[in-house]
Amino acid sequence: MKLQSAMEYLTTYGWAILILAIVALVIVSSGLLTQRPTDICSFEYNLTCSSYYINSNGILNITIAQKTGYNITATYIGCDSNVSSSPILLPISDNVPNGGSFSSTVQCYYGGKYFNSSISGTYQGYVVLEYTSELSGYQHTNVGRIVYNIG
Repeated sequence: MKLQSAMEYLTTYGWAILILAIVALVIVSSGLLTQRPTDICSFEYNLTCSSYYINSNGILNITIAQKTGYNITATYIGCDSNVSSSPILLPISDNVPNGGSFSSTVQCYYGGKYFNSSISGTYQGYVVLEYTSELSGYQHTNVGRIVYNIG
């Protein structure tokens, strides 16, 4: 009689532990406990993101301030998940004084295709800005890193 009681006790607790393990596995694998990355927009050198926003269709609205020490003319801007794969650059023509800023709207790409996300998605990629120095007349390329949580 004692053996049967012990077996029932172990079986009951065994099933309870198994169910709890399955529930924990489902919660962990669904991503409910995964922390979303922090929104980041940062450039190399003397450019900064004043404001930025990416909608679920991958349209980036960005304001970039410059403190290069001289006036620049922004000539091209692009947004891509892979900076080494010749990102598509949109021609622009914004004269930006030293200490000034300009705003632009550009389509972001992911894996060579238009970025499209659900409301709770995250975009991780690069903003490429080409500009001409009014001081030297030389073309420069500056790459910024962007991480944005949509929704």
